[in-house]
Amino acid sequence: MIQRRLALEARRQLTYTANSVAQVALQLGFRDSAYFCRVFRRHARLSPRQFRRASLRPDAAPVAREP
Repeated sequence: MIQRRLALEARRQLTYTANSVAQVALQLGFRDSAYFCRVFRRHARLSPRQFRRASLRPDAAPVAREP
């Protein structure tokens, strides 16, 4: 449940800030950005970078969301 909440906050930060993936990971308490990427991918079904690209493109396909 905690990881789901962190993934939700990560999606918000990746969408609405210009912070790097590493900065988002640190702000959310992850010491290792690679681990953050694995956790994020498990919940969002996309890497943080892929998610950001998709969220910035208005013509992008719908982004995978948590059920």
